[in-house]
Formats: sequence, C-alpha cells, structure tokens
Amino acid sequence: MENQIFEVDPHTLSSFLGAIIEPEPGQPLIVPEGAVVVPGSRPVTTGKGREWGLSVATPVIVKYRDERTDARTALEQWIR
Repeated sequence: MENQIFEVDPHTLSSFLGAIIEPEPGQPLIVPEGAVVVPGSRPVTTGKGREWGLSVATPVIVKYRDERTDARTALEQWIR
C-alpha cells in the first residue's frame, strides 16, 4: 500500500483546513512537507474511550511554512 501524500498550496490552504490526514492501515503517518506542527489531542469517538471522555495525542498542522516562518526560524537559530 502506498502512503497518502498531500501537496498543499498555501494559497489554497483554506480548502484543506479541517481535513484529517490518515495513513493507510499499517503505515506511518506522513506529515506534508512544509507543515508547521504542534502537539494536540482529539477526543476518542468510539467505545469506552468516548464514554469515559478520553482523548488521544495527535499532531496538529497549524499552518504551512512561508517566507515569514523561514525568517523567524533563521532568527531563532542565530540567537541560539
């Protein structure tokens, strides 16, 4: 099975917001290139996990890199 790879144009990102990227069964999740990722969580929606109000850790894509992101990263590296 092949991994799903999404090529996202930052200018059309609004059409991609809210989408859930899921790996093929048995495959690792591939985060799209240029994605800025932060730790997050999502609720368990089935079984006892839902009943108990559990959540699982998940990466959250908050945006895609742009010139401004690259400039801030370069400044942060320079400071270090």
